[in-house]
Formats: sequence, structure tokens, C-alpha cells
Amino acid sequence: MNLPVVLVLDDAQAARERVRNALRSLSLRVQATDSWVDTKTAVFSASPPDLLVLDLQMPTIDGKAVGRAIKRRLDIPIVIFSSEEPAKIAAAVAEVGAEAGVSKSAPDSELIATISRLLTRRAKAAAPAVMPAGGLLS
Repeated sequence: MNLPVVLVLDDAQAARERVRNALRSLSLRVQATDSWVDTKTAVFSASPPDLLVLDLQMPTIDGKAVGRAIKRRLDIPIVIFSSEEPAKIAAAVAEVGAEAGVSKSAPDSELIATISRLLTRRAKAAAPAVMPAGGLLS
């Protein structure tokens, strides 16, 4: 069984480690980077991550622009993870087309619950339909 992969793009090492540590209790793999080039390589590869955790405020790239670029080409869930105020996070979620936003001031349990919910939804959407016992006409 392949474990889901969560990719974290954040310029702060502490934030990347926080996400990695918070998600230890889940059955998944966490990859983390501060590089748009690494993110682009991973996301647009033959086996992209199952979810992206994306910071908005980075010194060399605009998190919203990254999110929009990814969403234009792939249907990958994005969680905006930012220290911005909640109204700005909500606006960024809408602008990017992300599935959720979590404040960095929120408890880890909120991030865990959000990621778990989105990965579960993604897994259910990807699962093959189950045929009724009697076939299509039962």
C-alpha cells in the first residue's frame, strides 16, 4: 500500500518541522522544502504529492502565485498555512482555489484534522466504484 504524500512549501525551517512533527501520527509521508524549483519538480512529476501545504509569505516567491500555477494544471488539494490574519487566509484560499486555510497560530490539531479530511476525501474520490452484488440491474 502506498502511503499518501504531503508536500510542505515554506521558507521557515521551523514551520516545515512543525508540520512534519504534527503529521507523525498519520499514516503518510511528509516531504518539505523551501524551494519553488523542488516543489515544481515534485508536483509536476509522474507521481505528484497527494496534498500541498503552502505558505503565503516567502522572500523569493509569492505563495498565491505558486498555488494558482499549480491549480491551473493539477487537481491537487492545497492547504494554505500562513501567519496572516484569518480574513487574509480566507481571501487567499478563494484566490488560489485552495481547499482550506489554517493559521499558523492555530493548534496542530486543526492542521491535522484539515489534512486528514482532505486526504480522506481524495482517497474516496479515487476509489473505484463498488458494483452491487447482483450487478447493475439488481
